[in-house]
Amino acid sequence: MPSNEQRSNREQKLRIELVPSMKDIDAKDWDRLNITKQPFISHAFLNALEVSGSVRQSTGITPLHLCVFDADTLIAAMPMYIKEHSYGEYIFDWQVAEAAFRNGIEYYPKLLIGVPYTPVTGQRFLIANGIDRKEMTTLILNAISSVVEEHKLSSAHILFCTRDEFDLATWHAPFIAGRFTSQYHYLKKDEDCYDGFLERCRSRHRKQIRKERRLPDSLKLDIPEPEALTAEDFSYFYKCYQATHEMYGNPQYLTEDFFTASLPNLRHLLSPTMAYVDGRRVASTVNFHDQNAIYGRYWGTTTNIKNLHFELCYHQLIEHAIETGRTRVEAGAGGGHKIKRGFEPVYTYSLHHYRHPGFHQAVAEFYDREKQYIDAHIEQTKAETPFKENANT
Repeated sequence: MPSNEQRSNREQKLRIELVPSMKDIDAKDWDRLNITKQPFISHAFLNALEVSGSVRQSTGITPLHLCVFDADTLIAAMPMYIKEHSYGEYIFDWQVAEAAFRNGIEYYPKLLIGVPYTPVTGQRFLIANGIDRKEMTTLILNAISSVVEEHKLSSAHILFCTRDEFDLATWHAPFIAGRFTSQYHYLKKDEDCYDGFLERCRSRHRKQIRKERRLPDSLKLDIPEPEALTAEDFSYFYKCYQATHEMYGNPQYLTEDFFTASLPNLRHLLSPTMAYVDGRRVASTVNFHDQNAIYGRYWGTTTNIKNLHFELCYHQLIEHAIETGRTRVEAGAGGGHKIKRGFEPVYTYSLHHYRHPGFHQAVAEFYDREKQYIDAHIEQTKAETPFKENANT
C-alpha cells in the first residue's frame, strides 16, 4: 500500500483538464475507460448528443468534461456539463431549487455529471484498470468541488451512478450527500424462455398479460437487424419521438439530426422494435443494448392501437432479453404501470455537493429523511408485482 507521501507525489504528476467537447477527446482513449461497455457512456453516444445540437450552450447545457491525465495518457474521466436548468434529469431537484431561491441562493447554473436526457444507471467515474479507485475517486470529487467554486456554481450532481461508486464517494468524501431514488426494471431469474417468465407470475396476472398481448391480426411486429435500418426508418423514429412529446406536452430534448444523422452511426448499439399494419409503419421504439441489458428509450406511434405501447415497450423487450440471454430490461423513468407487467422496484443512486455549507447540510438531512419513504415504497411495490415469489413480501 503506497504511503501518503507516495500518493501525494503521484497526484502532483497528474493533470486535470476540463474539455469543452467530446470531439476534443480521443474516442479510443475514452472508451477504454468505459469498462462496462454501456452504450450511453460511450464516446459515440455522448458525441452524438453534441454534434446533433441536442446538447449545446443554447439548450442550457454546456459540455465541460473532466479528464485526468498521467503524462499524455487518459486515466480517468467524467461526462460533465454546466446546466442552466433541471430539465431532462429524471432525478428531480425542483424542491431543492425552490428552497435555494427562498433562502437567497442562486441555484443555476449548476454542474451535472451524467448523461443528459438519459435516466440509466451506469459508470460516472470512468477510471482505467490498474488505478486505485479510492484514490482516484477522492481526487475527482475534490476536482469537482474546485470547479463549483471557481465557476461560482451552486452545486454538483452526479446522477444515476452505480452503487459501488455511491458507496465509495459517500464513505470517503464528507462533502458529498447521497440520495436514493427508484425505478422499475425487469430482472431475469431462472427463466430461459418467455413461458418460463409467465410461469413465475401468479395465475390472474399471467392471464392478464396474455390477454393484453392479443393484438389485431393485421398488426405485425419486428425487431430488425440494425444493419437493415434505412434512412426512412430513422426519420420515422424521429416522427414517433415527436408524436410522444407532443401528446404529453413534454419538452423535446433531442433534435431531428440526432435521429437522422447521429443514430445511424450508433446502429451497432441498437435493438429497435417496429410495428406495421399492412406493411405501413405505425409505431416504434428505439432500444439500446449491451451484453447484460436492453434499455428502452424512445417510443412513439402514429396511430392508436390499444395496448401497443405495453407490447412494444415492455412485453417485447422482456421476451427479447430472455431470448438473447440478457438479464435486465430498463424501460426508463417513472411508470407505475410497469409493475403488473413484470418490472420490479430497484434503487437508483445520485451524489450531490452544494457550495453553501449550511444549505448542503439541510439538503443532506432531507435526503436522509426521503430515503425512509423510498424504502417503504420499494417494499410495498414488491408485493404488487405479478410474481409468486413476492406474494408474501
